[in-house]
Amino acid sequence: PMIFSMNIASRTRTEGRIEKGKGIGEVVINCLPGIFFLLDDTLRLLRWNENLEKITDYSFEELAAMHQPDFFAHEQQEVIAGRFRDVFDLGESSVVTQIVSKSGERTPYSLRASCMLINHRPHAIVIGSELAEQHESEMLLHTLSRAVEQSASSIAITSTDGTIEYVNPKFCEINGYTLDEVIGQNPLTQGSAAQLPD
Repeated sequence: PMIFSMNIASRTRTEGRIEKGKGIGEVVINCLPGIFFLLDDTLRLLRWNENLEKITDYSFEELAAMHQPDFFAHEQQEVIAGRFRDVFDLGESSVVTQIVSKSGERTPYSLRASCMLINHRPHAIVIGSELAEQHESEMLLHTLSRAVEQSASSIAITSTDGTIEYVNPKFCEINGYTLDEVIGQNPLTQGSAAQLPD
């Protein structure tokens, strides 16, 4: 089951935007996790989500006045501009950089950009996720992986058709099979859920 929660003030703001004719596109952009922005082929900032305003502390008016995004570390701006230009030549690009707020606070971000034609002109659509959030997710995945590996219970993971994709060491210990003997086997197609190779 999926659980969604939204604070009432946020919901009211969202409904108000749709009613004012700003359209569902802006609402969707503002619902994206992380940051989003759109650049034209001169690297002028055209659109962005509210997360970009929050992370950078720049107002809508300040961001709108930027020719090239000025919220990257000064020493990285040429490299970043080159990566965005790569989008127009290669179709996509990615980079790890630091977003710098108006007050000078630096936050590491992973950015991914793709090229899209709008009115027959190339534009770069850029999304970014904070590396600290990405690191937390990786640490949680590592912890869960260790828990499964070290579990006192026998654990097997199968594909939707029943083919065994993973078993933990306890599965092998209890059932007397090696990892190589069970991976890729499908006990359901061999006549019994209990059958594995002899």
